[in-house]
Amino acid sequence: MSIEYAPQFESIVSKARAEGKRMRVALAGADSESILRGVFEAEADGFVEPILIGNFKRIQEMTERIGVTGRSYDLQPLDDSTNVVQYAIEMIKAGSADCLMRGDTSTRDFLMPVLNKANHLLRKASGRIGCDAAHQPLGGRPPRGSEEHCARPARL
Repeated sequence: MSIEYAPQFESIVSKARAEGKRMRVALAGADSESILRGVFEAEADGFVEPILIGNFKRIQEMTERIGVTGRSYDLQPLDDSTNVVQYAIEMIKAGSADCLMRGDTSTRDFLMPVLNKANHLLRKASGRIGCDAAHQPLGGRPPRGSEEHCARPARL
């Protein structure tokens, strides 16, 4: 299945396809229909390996609703008292996931663990994750995340 992407996004998608390796995306709070559809479109296009993190029953209902129950994905069922974002971050730190994606979580609940210095994501965000993005010129200047920006660690 090939999805038609917006022209400005197509270059990023092309680079992801060219890598030849699926990125393991840890979707924290994986019971959002629109986000699940997007993740499974990227999976069908060959560059994402979904890791669905959250409430088993809600994720199962959502995957049935959108018709992806037979598709390949990793399900990490958690009870509602577990912080799904922190769990996803721990997966990244352990090497079990490559990328963190926000699902059905509030902005605050997503950003608090991401910005927590103890999780050591800020350096990764300014380095590895930022530099893996496509280096497209924005108004003639290097974009954030390009090698020029990644050469210097972020200062807080």
